[in-house]
Amino acid sequence: MGDHAGATARDSPPLGRAGQVAWGKLAEELDRLNETTRVLPTLPPDQPVSAEQAHMWTAAAWSAQRAGELDTASWLWQQLLERQRAGGGERAVDVLVTTGRQADGFALCGRLDEAVEILHGVRYALLEQLGPHDPVVLACRVALAEWRAEAWQLREASHLIATVAPQAERQLGEMHRTTRRAHRVQTRLRRVLALVGDSAGGSVEGTLSAVGLPDGPRTHVRALANAYLRHAYWTGIGGDSRRALRLLIGLHDQVPARWRLPAMENVAALTLRTGAVHEAISLLAEVISHCTEEFGTDHPRTLALRAHHAHAVGLGGEPARAARLAADLVRRQRAVLGGNHVDLSRGVANLAYWQGERKPGGLVPPDPYLTRVNIQLLHDFRASPNRHRRGRRGGG
Repeated sequence: MGDHAGATARDSPPLGRAGQVAWGKLAEELDRLNETTRVLPTLPPDQPVSAEQAHMWTAAAWSAQRAGELDTASWLWQQLLERQRAGGGERAVDVLVTTGRQADGFALCGRLDEAVEILHGVRYALLEQLGPHDPVVLACRVALAEWRAEAWQLREASHLIATVAPQAERQLGEMHRTTRRAHRVQTRLRRVLALVGDSAGGSVEGTLSAVGLPDGPRTHVRALANAYLRHAYWTGIGGDSRRALRLLIGLHDQVPARWRLPAMENVAALTLRTGAVHEAISLLAEVISHCTEEFGTDHPRTLALRAHHAHAVGLGGEPARAARLAADLVRRQRAVLGGNHVDLSRGVANLAYWQGERKPGGLVPPDPYLTRVNIQLLHDFRASPNRHRRGRRGGG
């Protein structure tokens, strides 16, 4: 722990109004995750899972996934499925619904082909039991179309969404979340298919390279940029982060910096969440260099990248250096962004974590923007009797 062991959260600047809101949401998320992971798995294996319990279990699994705790999320899904299967069998509707939600989670972790295969089977099983117009079936078909599109199965996705989108609008209404999701997928597919034409059946990079930089309207240029960015994103989340970064750096002429650099940051953050810490540190340093060149040293995005980098350095086994980097960053954020900016509160939390004592083998937050950044600071925030009053006044 060295020279930073004596520091505590009290040495850090106070949270402003935005920080109060951010910490409040984080506290609620952690409370739900911790309570669910503690209580639900203790239920007797042969006890039926109620709809309310399934909802809590699903919410906890998604919370764990958003926090980067993929092993916890996978364990929660498995626990829920085992109990649901015990109560109703492999093809029970609640089992199929949970399996579909788990497939969504797989897709968001980059396992697109696996998600498509699972949803393909779930769709037919649900169709047999519920019919083509049931809201659960429509939601499953829309999810399958979306992940087919992201897996570059463009023709199959286009055919499916052309059928299910009008059905969802008729059955559920145009403002239902399933209908809105269907329309988003349909719009994106139309743009990509208009861009690539008859080459839609080829590989992603081969098809996009053949399109090149178009001289057409701005919407055409943006469609190409979005297609490149989405491909790089899925390349990174699927585990090949260095290749994804090379793809994004090579898009200097095709994609504006305001789109390209956030995607580069995502690749580095995803690499960190997979546990490849030193690779992530290297990637983040490279992205910071590009961002500084494009936007300058004090641009909010450059400062946010420095926060990611400081946190990664700490995860890489250098907590004292991480604390120094975070302290320098907090001072700069306060001068540039002001004392009430949410990025400052995140920087404060990151600094407090790396300044504090950490138990060997204890849980470490995978990202300064997500979870468990400083348990003591979170505890103090919960225990403060006048925190809501301070938040309303905007103080901190």
